[in-house]
Formats: sequence, structure tokens, C-alpha cells
Amino acid sequence: MSVVVALVHGCVYSGVWIKRGLRTMKEFVDYVLSFYGKGGIYAMDATRDEVLLATGIRLERDKNLPFDGDSVDREKVRDIIIERRATA
Repeated sequence: MSVVVALVHGCVYSGVWIKRGLRTMKEFVDYVLSFYGKGGIYAMDATRDEVLLATGIRLERDKNLPFDGDSVDREKVRDIIIERRATA
């Protein structure tokens, strides 16, 4: 287990990452982009900025839920991106 401190859109977040192999915010963002970014598994063409913003929103909304950087967090970030695009 390692402690991660991340700067996301001017806000500092810290948390414990439980998932094996994901140790930094950059790795989580890259992981999300591999699914939803340009050329990813799903055709969403999400940008790095969208993922960073959505990750910050996820951390703020669900402060009491652990942030493991896993598929659950990836899908929450995806849903936030979709939600923000729909209201833009």
C-alpha cells in the first residue's frame, strides 16, 4: 500500500491506493485513457484534461469511498465525463 498525493486542477488530494500496480495519478489517468481516450477500447475520445477534471470531481463527490484506481473508479470517471459533456 502506498500513499498518493495528487494535484488535480489546483486541488491537492491524498489517499491510499490499494490496487496493485497503480501507484500514481499519472498511471490512473493513462489507464482511463487506454479505455476512453483517442484510440482507446471505447470510442469516447476523452482528453487528459477531461480525465483529470472528472477524477477530481470523483474524489470530491465520494470522499467517504476509497479511491483504489481500479475499474470502479475508471467507470465513475467515465460517467462524470459523459455527464459533463451532456451539460456542456
